[in-house]
Amino acid sequence: MGKDSKYQCSQSGSKVETVINQNIQSNSGDNDGSSDDEEDEEDMTMPPATATTSPKIEIQEQQSTDPEVKKPVPLVDYILNVMKFVEAILSNNTTDDHCREFIGQEGLVPLTGILSLPNLPVEFPSNPACQAVAGVCKAVLTLAREPQVLKQGLLHLSEVLKSLEPLHKSLEAPGGSVLLRELANAAPKTEEAILSAQRTPLLHAMGAAHAYITMFVHVCKVGQSDVRTMCVNHWGSDLGQTVLQGLSQLYSSLVWESTILLGLCTPNSLPETCDFGKVDMDKLLPKDGILDDALKNKKDDNSKEEGESMVQTPDSETVRTNSSTMMDIGESMSPMEVDEGRSDTPETKTKSKMSPQLTHQVKQIKPLLSAASRLGRALAELFGLLVKLSVGSPVRQRRGHHLQPNLADPSEAARTTATALTKLLSSGLSWQPPDYSPIPKFRLTFFICSVGFTSPMLFDDKKCPYHLMLQKFIVSGGLNALFETFDWALSMGGRVPTCEGLEHQDLPDGTGEFLDAWLMLVEKMVSTPAVLDSPHTLPNKSTTPSFVPFSPVQYLIKVHKAAYTAVMNLWNRKPLKTYGGRMSESMLAILCHILRGETRVREEREKEKNPQVAQAGTSSDAASLPFGIRSSSLPTAAALLGSGVLSRVGRRAELNADHIQQLLDMGFTREHAVDALNHTSSVEAATEWALTHAPRIQNLMMDLSEEDQMRRAIAMSLCDNIFMDGSDDDEKKKAEEEKKKQEELKAKEEKEKLREEEPIDKTLLDGFVKQMLPGCLQLLDELPDTVYRICDLLVVAYHRDGAEWRDSMLKSFIQQVCCHA
Repeated sequence: MGKDSKYQCSQSGSKVETVINQNIQSNSGDNDGSSDDEEDEEDMTMPPATATTSPKIEIQEQQSTDPEVKKPVPLVDYILNVMKFVEAILSNNTTDDHCREFIGQEGLVPLTGILSLPNLPVEFPSNPACQAVAGVCKAVLTLAREPQVLKQGLLHLSEVLKSLEPLHKSLEAPGGSVLLRELANAAPKTEEAILSAQRTPLLHAMGAAHAYITMFVHVCKVGQSDVRTMCVNHWGSDLGQTVLQGLSQLYSSLVWESTILLGLCTPNSLPETCDFGKVDMDKLLPKDGILDDALKNKKDDNSKEEGESMVQTPDSETVRTNSSTMMDIGESMSPMEVDEGRSDTPETKTKSKMSPQLTHQVKQIKPLLSAASRLGRALAELFGLLVKLSVGSPVRQRRGHHLQPNLADPSEAARTTATALTKLLSSGLSWQPPDYSPIPKFRLTFFICSVGFTSPMLFDDKKCPYHLMLQKFIVSGGLNALFETFDWALSMGGRVPTCEGLEHQDLPDGTGEFLDAWLMLVEKMVSTPAVLDSPHTLPNKSTTPSFVPFSPVQYLIKVHKAAYTAVMNLWNRKPLKTYGGRMSESMLAILCHILRGETRVREEREKEKNPQVAQAGTSSDAASLPFGIRSSSLPTAAALLGSGVLSRVGRRAELNADHIQQLLDMGFTREHAVDALNHTSSVEAATEWALTHAPRIQNLMMDLSEEDQMRRAIAMSLCDNIFMDGSDDDEKKKAEEEKKKQEELKAKEEKEKLREEEPIDKTLLDGFVKQMLPGCLQLLDELPDTVYRICDLLVVAYHRDGAEWRDSMLKSFIQQVCCHA
């Protein structure tokens, strides 16, 4: 029933608009890619009201007009009931016997294959039945520790992504939306086409991809360290990286498709002579030109309401509050997902009335926008979850809970996954539209989404950066792309000097919103305490081959230099009418961070150059601490000296015999257990380290006792990546040598991109501090609400330059007051 084209999933239903609004309310929470175990429970208890959003098709009418009548079947309800039954059987046992029997009967393949059944509705991922399938997969993984759940899911998702490859290909000039072209080719029966996988294959493939992503989010959202390690290893494998690359490409295509569709649905957004997407839009109109009678009768009453509720341009107050995901475009742009409470927008936009023809077209495009928006948010959540798994951050962070510095070295799979994710960020920030893109606003909108998506990928909920992600962000070229995008936007595509762009009369629509989102991201990136005191640190040294250390100080030097140069192009300029207030506050905050962090950055850089001096002040206290026990000062020491210093202190301390024995009882060799304890600060962390790091080769070649051989065999069963083969054939040797050469080459490239730089020139900051008062007063005249931020900047400058500067500033200020009195 799920594959046969003679059947069709029956729809309980309501109109598209009603259910879409319900779906928006269920997804109106945090969309920053973060994950919470409590959300699983909410997802599992989702009311059936949000199950379907497809148009209701009258079966009787279809039977009388369509010769190929499809038999409606309750496919979704059947799946839900069966999954509840299966999960009850698997979970109603204290052992994994039922799960093992289920796996032995080869139940995983049909289980994961359910999510890609072609007869499922496009909205199936938001249905409780999809959550039920994910629940069974999670039960098998957590109870039986069966990695085949992940592998089968990746294999199925890989096939779905292959079917979505046409979505990534641009149309021929004059261009348009690929999804709209597919729907237009099915006109005039577009409502029926949305229900048919044969007529809208791309739309249904998006639904299948969304279902698998929902499953992976549910499955990978766990707290057990061994299951988390298993998830990271599979995403870091060749198959996982192939799928992740496909998901990244899908993400970018979804943002572009949503941008196009919104532009086509917004009155007067395109020039009248522009043929972009016009042919496909015309196909959505009735051939006889006669619209629905209901639409005609409601023309006078609803045209204004439709225009006000649907026509929301991207220049609205959504970036600052909803800029966490790349696909928040679905909420700031989608006509059917516009927040009603927008009275706090900085400027009331002119609402354009929609013609009956455009209203009819928008009604048919709604399912496309809705599907793209939901899938984009699901992708953002998955990417955010993979970030937490890669950096070793807990999936669930309780309020008020202080995270301890993470001293473990990320595994190779974690680094590979982080690299793939930062490549997505870099490509999004350097993206270029097709040549036929009609207006600059399309590219600016894409960049707004890219900037908003970058923030939760680099920072946690408390604005603490992930050092691993920052390192890979620099190496992948993301940092350079971020500031190059700023230059492109402010220079209007290179047409005017960057310093003149803000006051140019032809500044493209959407530039102010982009600059506002961009400054908000940079404000987080330049915070010296947040970067240096972050708990998501990396070790300074590692036994991993081709290890490249990360220096947060050098990162701050790079970003402070680039941020100062960028802000100077906006300083002392007339602020924009709409976004000028928030932009000015972000600019002042960035300058405060740069001036306030100048001294500490120089001090930390000296400590990096002379680690013996930095270590001398803490070695006497740290050496007296028992292994595995931290004093209240250790988190601060980790932030100031780097986690590598603390790990060296731990290695000098005497290892706890009980901790070693616990690891030996788990099946690890003594050498492997000692290495794990030397690299971590607790038994739990040591266990996770041992599971993700292979024992040293020289230890494996030694003669072992029978007991040690048994322990080594158990350790091999736990570590997927341990290579134990005594044949030493030539092919494996060549493969190892080739892999080693590639790793060394990559490490060399990373070191080149992370090369040391000198801190920002002190004389440059001195000159700004001496001359900043006129700019502050001008800003205060234009935007009185920035007075508090300006006061913060003046206080920071006073602490930096002392009483002499304060007296000079006050004298100049009094003179200004007298001149205007």
